[in-house]
Amino acid sequence: LLLLLCLCAMQGAASLKHSGYIIDLFCWDKPGHVAIDGADLDTNPGAHSVHCMVDIADCRANGFGLLEMNSMGGYDLKYKFDADGNAKALEMLDALKAAEGG
Repeated sequence: LLLLLCLCAMQGAASLKHSGYIIDLFCWDKPGHVAIDGADLDTNPGAHSVHCMVDIADCRANGFGLLEMNSMGGYDLKYKFDADGNAKALEMLDALKAAEGG
């Protein structure tokens, strides 16, 4: 389960807070949004493993985004991260994997 509170600072604007799930875009783009690890990202993104996002080369290399719950109880891709955001997501995911003993 990976729940993140993302603080996004915009130039010339106040900080914004978004909560949701970090996912890799490679898995998001799979048919039906079913990740390589079998997680249904439309309905249960919390089941998407850190292992999949950091250890699978295609997942690690294709960038990350933030899913937020929609009004129907499913999840939509709210943001795709830029290069800086991707680097920060990887830093956080790598640290989480290390903390989990991976």
